[in-house]
Parts: sequence; structure tokens; C-alpha cells
Amino acid sequence: MLTVLLAFAVIDEAMAQQDAGIPASTGGKTDAVQHSARSPTSPDIGRISEIGNAADDFGTIGLLTMPSARGAEQGTVEFGLVGRAPYRRSYLRLHPFDWLEVVYRYDDITSLTPDGEVIATTQSRFWQHLLGGTGHPSRKDRSFDIKVRLWDEGDIRPAFAFGLQDMFGRAAFGGEYFVLSKRFGDFDFTAGLGFGYLGSRRHFGNPFRGISGRFRQRELDPSPGGFNFGSYFQGNDVALFGGVEWASPIAGLTLLAEYSGADPQREPFGLGAEMDERVPLNVGLRYRPSRWFDFALGLEGGRYLSARASLRFNALHLPRFFEDPPLDPYPKAGTVPRDEEAQEEDVRTPSDLLGERRGADVSGTLNAFLIARSLDPSLMRVDAMEASLMLTEKAPWPAERWPELAEALFARLPPSIDRLSLRRLDQPLSRAQIFLRRSMAQSEAAIILSLTADQEAPVRLCGRRLVVAAADEREQRLPVAALASLGQGIDEVIFVSGRRAGLARACPQASAGRRHVALDKERARFRARAVLATLSDPSVEGVTVRGTGLMEVLVASTSGSAAGQRLLARLRERPELLARLKVAGVATLPVGKVREEEAERADRLMRSLKEMGIEPLGVSFTGDRASVWIGEGLADRPARTLGRALRMLDREAPPRAVWLEVAGTLGGGERWRVEVLRRDVRAALAARGSPEEVGLHASWLPPRGGLLAREAMPEPDYRPQGRAIPGRLQVGVAPVLIAGVGRAEDGLIHADVDVDLIARLRLAKGLVVQGAARRYILGNLDSLTPRPDRQLPAVRSDIARYSREGHNAIADLTVSWDQALGRGLYMRLSAGLFEPMFGGFGGELVYHPRWSRWTLDGELYWVKQRGFSQGLGFRDYSTVTGHLGVIYDAGSGLTVTGRAGRYLAGDWGASLEVAQRFANGIELGGWLTASSRADREFGRAGNLDKGLFVRMPIDIFWAWGGPRRRVEGRLRSLVRDSGQRLQLNERLYERLLAQDPSRILGDWSDLFY
Repeated sequence: MLTVLLAFAVIDEAMAQQDAGIPASTGGKTDAVQHSARSPTSPDIGRISEIGNAADDFGTIGLLTMPSARGAEQGTVEFGLVGRAPYRRSYLRLHPFDWLEVVYRYDDITSLTPDGEVIATTQSRFWQHLLGGTGHPSRKDRSFDIKVRLWDEGDIRPAFAFGLQDMFGRAAFGGEYFVLSKRFGDFDFTAGLGFGYLGSRRHFGNPFRGISGRFRQRELDPSPGGFNFGSYFQGNDVALFGGVEWASPIAGLTLLAEYSGADPQREPFGLGAEMDERVPLNVGLRYRPSRWFDFALGLEGGRYLSARASLRFNALHLPRFFEDPPLDPYPKAGTVPRDEEAQEEDVRTPSDLLGERRGADVSGTLNAFLIARSLDPSLMRVDAMEASLMLTEKAPWPAERWPELAEALFARLPPSIDRLSLRRLDQPLSRAQIFLRRSMAQSEAAIILSLTADQEAPVRLCGRRLVVAAADEREQRLPVAALASLGQGIDEVIFVSGRRAGLARACPQASAGRRHVALDKERARFRARAVLATLSDPSVEGVTVRGTGLMEVLVASTSGSAAGQRLLARLRERPELLARLKVAGVATLPVGKVREEEAERADRLMRSLKEMGIEPLGVSFTGDRASVWIGEGLADRPARTLGRALRMLDREAPPRAVWLEVAGTLGGGERWRVEVLRRDVRAALAARGSPEEVGLHASWLPPRGGLLAREAMPEPDYRPQGRAIPGRLQVGVAPVLIAGVGRAEDGLIHADVDVDLIARLRLAKGLVVQGAARRYILGNLDSLTPRPDRQLPAVRSDIARYSREGHNAIADLTVSWDQALGRGLYMRLSAGLFEPMFGGFGGELVYHPRWSRWTLDGELYWVKQRGFSQGLGFRDYSTVTGHLGVIYDAGSGLTVTGRAGRYLAGDWGASLEVAQRFANGIELGGWLTASSRADREFGRAGNLDKGLFVRMPIDIFWAWGGPRRRVEGRLRSLVRDSGQRLQLNERLYERLLAQDPSRILGDWSDLFY
């Protein structure tokens, strides 16, 4: 585990150094915005930022022994070791959010035997205690801590946080606190109020005793493993604490001084008689030679040495160790050929652009405007056509006032800037709001022209005439049928020669050689297309309306007359439409069978998708639309799956295709469906646009298919060869880590490292057989000891025997069938060996309408315990287990899950799980489970099963996982039998949430990267 953490930390450091060296971009919006977010800080700011964000002796961010109100960046994970006689500690700290800190700590008390006998110790044995060389058994203790920062510091206001230390169970180090932190130059001051262990100096009585009498007494014998509601912020053990940290001139070195609220003579387990202090002050130093490693030394109470070392990394910044397949059908930025005038615009600097307006210092005016409104000018980026501004948390501009801000900025920007992007620093690019300078008609025309133009055509509105600048005669002959969708306020479209120069002269005067297009006939053709799309005749390839009132329809059928008669009959059912279109008759023009070229394109497309890990189910080319249906892709990165499908669809679609449509399927029906402009995709891939501009014109359409769906899913024109699914057999090999803690007598961490050979076979639509053969590599799970007086069925506590006898095992072998029952309603039936300890049969039912924040799921299984060798044999124990769950998506990657039901030991209970998912697919979270039979296992009620977990895509560190997409590591008790749920490789609701459009939009900036 330390090796993995160290590798992640080193990679995180390398990525940070690479980010700090990124040069300023002169390209599109995406590069400019990302650069502003990654810009390195100045040396002074970097030195000051090193104070106030390192761990104390308990693993919490603080001083030496006391916490502070500081935190770490969202996604930070830290593992550390602490030595201070008579304690030897290890901790794991997670930061799912900037404001939340969770610590799991393991204490090895080196001067206390497991029977509670205190062994005399002296400071001269510090290194012996630190290195574990005392030669006798020691006492073990586990703790959970949590800290919540209610607000960060401002110009005057200090940061404020509260926390619970050792919040569960017997809580030997149980304490609570309120704390303030404020930075002044190189100094960071902290002051707080501690309760319980953190307030054992007893400076004064409990300040809350006036609210209620229960605050006068602290519960001294809390329940093992449960919440200690009778202890939090209660009792008269209350004291002040505080300290200061100074960032020295030496880079990475800080000095600390602290007054602790904990009295060493009141240490738990009777150790206070052995503890003493000469002065009530602690002093120390910290040194951070790298962002991923730091260590600290301290002198506590004037006589006790302490030492700490830690490794940290940020889950948001981890790169993938194995690069994706090369996907470069288009040139990269800087190699796209453009005309001379466009190249001139690209090389101009933002200061040049801001100086275009005559008679005014635009740059100075803009900076003054931003500063006067508490905005940071350094976060404003301007290129040839667009400006972007990132707002800090302190900026007094809520989202509802952004249109007002955009209008004011446009008034101070040069006329060449016609697009403005606004977002906050803590928001992804996909959350940016884009504002246009142009009028609604101009914006509408620019979008419509993008249907047919190879490059952006500048437009200008002159009264009821729309002027379009065309660079050459070829562009002046552009088809203009799409312009018919313009509002009725535009009567005529005028194409002028030249680019911007011609556009500027278009309104005040007329000139020869211009092309005028009346929109009456074009609107008729547009309405005809709309009618035919409404009628949804799959045989129609195109339509035109002649001046004589004759509608010509191109059909893909060999019997053109029959198709025409059928269409005419349907049109006659809508006489008001025929009258409005002024159609006197319908003539069909059969185009024969589908071209062989399209079949080749579809075959290439499906083979390309398969090579990129996406399952192609079908392809259609109809009129100006190219569609592809896909099954499974990159489960942890759905936006990237969509981006790969769009990239390949654009490369292989016929030239006439203007719209690209991708539909994701699950259980025999469409799960989501989106269409985008092909031109936007090409511009983004050629670095002339961005994923956000693709999303600006994207349309999320209602899915089709399923038993109760109103609209049947259309039959694709092309399917994989033989109507089978190519590559239906997937094979892979993946490492497996099973880790956790045992009883206090078992030691620190126990783990086994195994390797799985995995196979997945798709037999039919929704029907899958999957299994894994497991081989033991190394580990120490076989040394775990179960409770000698266990009162529940041994559903998990025999893990040592499973590890010992299952060195060659069948990890799982199941057959499952997924089916869509209706809009948002899905079912799965499964049977087989679900996990190393249980097999059986059962099913899941999930209701999740797309775009909904709520998900309801239920599962019910009959299971039987497997043999210790984990072959095909079973033991005698069997049970029925199942749960009902509610999952809420709180936004920004946060999900909260509540469940209630029957567990494997026959106990009933409920659980709560909170998880934070990041854009790279990594999840950090934890859970609590209360069970009805915990008192039978632990001797009293109130015990909770609890733990932390990290889930990550396997391809972050492994490229050969095959059908296995994700790995999960849990820090939990390995020998607990109450509150244990059946383990499955993947539950149905996880697949549904991974394919929801909201998940795709949340990761939209990952579309093509």
C-alpha cells in the first residue's frame, strides 16, 4: 500500500511541475481558461501557502497536538506515521471536499499490554518505542475523526471549523472542538476551545450548560463502535488551546509553538501516572521538500520527543499510467491551414486586441472596471474572437447577475470579441455560461450557416436583410435551405465577396456581384423537411419544392411509386399542411439500394469503436443525419465514451451528414440520445473550438425503445457482421487487494494480494456470463483471529480460513440478464457464485428517470455459503438477504445513499453511504451501518459497522483489466459478521448512474481528451 501511495504521490508531483510550466495559450477558449487555472503562484505566495496545511500528532490538519481550522485541497489523500512515547500511530486522511476532513487512525500503545497492564517507560526509549522494539505485546486502538470548516478566512474574518475526535465507540481520545485560524503575513495563528480529551486541563465549566443540564455531565462508558451522543460537547472537561506557525525564509520549513488543552496526567488507559510535563508548551518544526512528502519533529511538554512523516497525493490530479489509443484524425492546434487574414488574427496578443478601439485605453479601462467590482484582472483571458473570465469565491456576482456583467464587459471590449465565457474558479469548464455580443438574429443565422459552411461565415443584420461574407465564389454557392428557419423578420439573404472588409461595406451601399436569396421558397422547403421529419418515413432521403408547387421526394426504396403514394396518402391526412406548403403534387425519385460505400463506412466505424473499447450495436445514415447505437464503453468516463463515438462517427459519416447522433443503450432500449452539429465536432478536434461549443448546440432527445416506451427504437441500417456482437468475449487479468483491520490483537493492517483471470461472454442482448479465477500471491489475512465468543453465523469472520484454503479459487461465476421494463425502470436477474463466500440467485429492480437526482432500487437474493476452498462446493448455511435503497445525487459528484433491509447474518438494519466522485472517475467515501444483532456480536447495542473506501478506474494503473473497469479498496473490519451485505462485481444502479446524461454533462470537458 505504501508503494502504491508513493507512486501516486510522485506522479502527482510530476504533473504539478508539468502544469506549472504550461505556456500561455493563444489558441481557443479551453486552453486559455485551463492555463489561468493552472498558473503557478509567485515564490512568496508559494512559501506562505506551506503553513497551516500539515497534520498534527493525530493526523488532523493542525499544529503539534491540537487541530486548526485549516484544510487541504479537495481530493487530497494522505497516509502518515507518528511516533511519540508511549504511542505509535498511523493514519489515513481523506478530503472529499475542501471543507470536509475525515481521518482513520490506528494507535499502538507501546507501554500498555492487551490486558491493561501499564509498563513503565522513559523518554530514553523513544526510538525503541517508535520502531516497535519493546519486546512485549502492546494495546491497539482505532479511531475516526471528522472536521468541518464552516467558512474560510476573509480579509478580516478568520477561518472557523468544528470537529469530533475519536467519535465512535469507547473513545479513549474522544474530544470535540471549535477552532479559529487567521493568517497575518508569514504567521498563521490558531485559537480554539476543546472538550473532553482536548479540554482535559479544565480551564472553566462547559459554556453550554446554560442551554441544558445534560451538558454538565459527559458519558463515561459509551457504547462500543457506535455514536457517542451522550458525550459530544458535554462535560466539564473544557479548555482553551492555541498556537502559531511561522513560514521561515527557508523554502518548505515552518516553525511551530503551541499551548495544548490536553493534560498529559489525564491520558487514557491509566497512562497519566507515567506522563508528566515540564512546561505546558509544545514546539517543533516541519519540513516539506516536496508537495507529496513532509516530516515533522517536536518537543512536547518540554520532555517528550515526537516525529511524523507522511505521503500525500491528490486524486483529482492523477494521470493514467497507460495512454489511450491514438485518436488524431485531425491536425492539432497550430497546423490547421487558414487564410492569411485569419493567421494574422491568431498571432496578435490580447493587449493588441484591447488596443483596437481608437481614442481609448481599452486595457486600462477594462482593468479598472474589473478591480472596481472586486474582480481579478489576471483571470481575464482574451484571444482573437473570444474573452473568458473566471470569478473567485469572493466576487460579489451571483449567477443571476452574469448577463448584466457580460453586457458591461462587452461595452469595454473591442468589436472583434463577440463571445464571452463566464465561470467560477471551482467550476468545471462544462459549467461555463457563454454570452454572445451579436443580436439574436445574427446568432441564429451563424448557427444555421454552420450546417453547411466549412468555416465560420461572418454575418451582419441590416434591417430585414442578412448580410453574409463569403470568401470566394464557392462559398457564395452554399445551399441556403437551412436559412429558411430564420425568423420572419428577415426577408432576404445577401452574400458579399470578401470577408470582414466586404461585410463592413455591405450595409451602407450596394455593389455588383452580390448574390441575393429570397427566403419564401427556402422556407417552403424547410417546412417540407419538418413535415417529413414529423411523419418519420424511414424511406425518405431528401425533399425539394419546385416553384410550380411540385414536391420532389428522394426515397431509398426500389419501388419509388409505392413509397410516393404512401407518403402522399399520409400528407392528404394533413390538408392544412399541404395548403401551407403550397404543394400541388408529389413526385418520387427512387435512388436505388443503399450504396456500397455507406456499408463500408459503417463497417469501418464499428471496427474503430470496438478497438477503442466501445461496443457498437448499429449504424444508420439517413438524409443529413448519421446515427450510431453503442452499448458498453468506458464506464467510469461516459463523456469520453461519447467523445470517442462522435470522433469516429465524424470521420466515417458520408459528406452529406450535418447532424451526428449517438445513442447509449441498456437492457434492450436507449438509455440516452444526443445529437450535435458535425461542424462543432470538427472545430473542437482541430483546436478551433471546444467541448463547450459542441454542447452549446447539442440536443438531448428522448430515448426510444423498451417495453412501455411510446416510440420503438428504429432498426439500424447496419449492424455488426452476422448480426452478432463483435468481440462479445472479453478476457483480462487484474490485480486484487483485499485489505482491512482485524481485532485489536491482530495488529495494524491485514491484506492479501491476488490476481484474477477474468472472462466475460455476451450470449444475447442483455444476457451475460462472467467469471474470474483467482490466484493468491502474498498476504497475511490467514493470521486474523475471529472473536472466540461469536454469537452470529460466521458470514465474514472466517476470512482467515477462506484465505488459507483458497489460494487457487473461483472468485465469481455468474449469469445475468438485464432488461429495460419502461422509461427509467430496469431489471436484472442473476444466478451463480457472486463472491468468494456466497452464491445463489436473485434480482435487482431500479427506477431512475434520466436527469433525475433520485434513484430507487431494490434487491432480493437467496444465497448459500460457499466452501472454504472456493470451488463449486457449498456449506450448510443459507439465508435470504435484500435491501431497499434511495440514492440522491446532490450535484458536483456528491451522492448520498440510504438503505434498509436484511443482511447476511439474518440481522436487520440500515446503512448510510456518502461518496464524492471526481471527473477522472475516482471516488472517495465512507459508510455507517446499524444492525439489530450487533449486541449479540459485541455484547451491547449501538455498535456500528463503518469504514472508508476509494474506488478508481482500473486503467489508472493497469491496462489489461479486460471486462473489469473498476477496483475498490475498503478500510473496514474484516472479522465483523453483523451488518454485512452481499458483494457483487457491479450493481445495476451503478451502470444506470454511469450512463445518465447528467453524469455525461458533468464530465463534458473530458469529451475529447
